[in-house]
Amino acid sequence: MSGTPIAAAILVVDTTNVIIEGMIVDGINNNVSACAPQLIGIDIKMHRGVVENVTVRNFKLAAALNGCQRRDRDFRGQSGGGGASELEVHDSVLYDYQKNGITANEVWYGHSRS
Repeated sequence: MSGTPIAAAILVVDTTNVIIEGMIVDGINNNVSACAPQLIGIDIKMHRGVVENVTVRNFKLAAALNGCQRRDRDFRGQSGGGGASELEVHDSVLYDYQKNGITANEVWYGHSRS
C-alpha cells in the first residue's frame, strides 16, 4: 500500500474469503541480496480471510545484511484505502524472521487462537 517494493512468497490482493491452509512457506533461498525489496512470507491486502495450520519461516536476509533497517517479516496484513479488514489466524507458527513476525497495518479486526 505504501509503494515500497516487496518480495513476497504469497501475495493476496483485493479479494475476499481467501483461505491459506496447511502449508509451509519457507524463505531460506530467497536470493534477496540488498536492503531492498522488503522480504515477506505472506502479504495479505484484502478485506476478509483465514490463515490456518501454516508455518512461515526463514524470511530474513543474509548475515552480511543484518544492519539493514527494513521490516522483513513472516506475515503482513493491510487493509488499504482507509478501509477495514478482518483476518483470522489459527494454529500457525512463525519463526526465524529478521524484523517483525506479524504486522497489521491500518484498521484490522484480527482473531487468533492457539
